[in-house]
Amino acid sequence: MSQAALPARAGLLTERGFSIVELMIAVAIALLMIAAVSGVVLSSKQSYRSSEGLSQVNESGRSALSFLERAIRGTGVIACGNTQQVANVLNNPTSQWWSNWAAIRGFSGDAATSAAAFGSGVGQRIAGTHAIQLQGMSDSAYSIESHNGGSANMKLAGSGHDIVAGDILMVCDTDHATIFQVSNINGTGNLVHNKGSGTSPGNCGNGLGFPTDCSSGPASKYEFAPNSTVAKLAAATWYIGNNGRSQDGGRSLYRVGIDGTRIEMAAGVVDMQISYRIPSSTSWVDASSLNNTQWDQVNAVTLTLSLQSAEKNIATAATTPNGRLTREITQVISLRNRTL
Repeated sequence: MSQAALPARAGLLTERGFSIVELMIAVAIALLMIAAVSGVVLSSKQSYRSSEGLSQVNESGRSALSFLERAIRGTGVIACGNTQQVANVLNNPTSQWWSNWAAIRGFSGDAATSAAAFGSGVGQRIAGTHAIQLQGMSDSAYSIESHNGGSANMKLAGSGHDIVAGDILMVCDTDHATIFQVSNINGTGNLVHNKGSGTSPGNCGNGLGFPTDCSSGPASKYEFAPNSTVAKLAAATWYIGNNGRSQDGGRSLYRVGIDGTRIEMAAGVVDMQISYRIPSSTSWVDASSLNNTQWDQVNAVTLTLSLQSAEKNIATAATTPNGRLTREITQVISLRNRTL
């Protein structure tokens, strides 16, 4: 091979760029890869939001059901067991929802309760949702060392109680139970239950006997024996109310007690429907169908809660509001102190 031929062969090895076709193919492949990665990212994000929404709905459901189950099962429970003989020496007991003894009372969607008025304000009750009122003795009970009915002085055994003047208490023995108000505390553990207007609503008399009807005169004198039990009156109304957070769905399960404080118990509970069982009926009945005598016979309730996620646009069903996940749970709850 001649030396003169070498430059010509070297020219054949000159580098060249990609053709327009190759560039277009590369761009297309890149776009496909970007689209695929974006789809995976978006799918993962939606899956995460769905999981978060489902977790929130389940947690709200568990919490709400746990609160309500415990409260309903224990309603009407009196430590001494005598739930049928309850004296009430509070002045004007029917003037407040909590001062008129009723172990269980229900309110249908259009029935008002003074514990939680209908309205659009924060903590106010949602029209169309049911409410339930429960009463009984609180879990923190104390033993009585002595009781002087003449001086209206009740001494507690031991020390370390949390009772203060003005508290509404329930005391019981094997004969009956009595609801009264502490007018003042004299010394350590000496509860005074005098008649008077120093506290509100106050007692209509010093006596704690059964039966009691303040409208016809003061209660008869009665002394509870040592080892009788006294505790705060537990009263609460549970309902669905506005929580003021429309972006999260706007509704929650609420509880209001004797002091009137409305406490948000579980967010995302948008509806509550309740039916009741009485021995004389073959089917579950609505609150509006029961009279006072029948309320004393209620031994179980069917509770249905409707739940909704705070996250929007994660449900595909057209009927879900703003694409929120929804769930409905139903539970039958028996009252512990009443047989089925």
